[in-house]
Amino acid sequence: MKLIVPDASIIIKWSFKEPDQDIALSILNGWLEGKFEIILPHLWIFEVGNIIGMKIPDLANDVMNILIDYEFKECEMTKNLCQKIFGLMREINVTFYDAAYH
Repeated sequence: MKLIVPDASIIIKWSFKEPDQDIALSILNGWLEGKFEIILPHLWIFEVGNIIGMKIPDLANDVMNILIDYEFKECEMTKNLCQKIFGLMREINVTFYDAAYH
């Protein structure tokens, strides 16, 4: 099964009307239909929580509850995964934080 690791910008588009929201929603709908698997690094909740808390403070808890209820699979950090992330950092010249989504 195809594995997708959407970053916070994609997850945010599930809740906010933004450019390319239709593409982001096709990812969510594909997962809901069982077409592929979604896995996220643990940091997704902090990234998304920060954005929704700033943009819609009165609705932030409700939106986060909806996202948490999806029960996305989260990737456990291991020594091997850290090694791969460091490799990606060098290969594509991004931060550890960003490489964790690749």
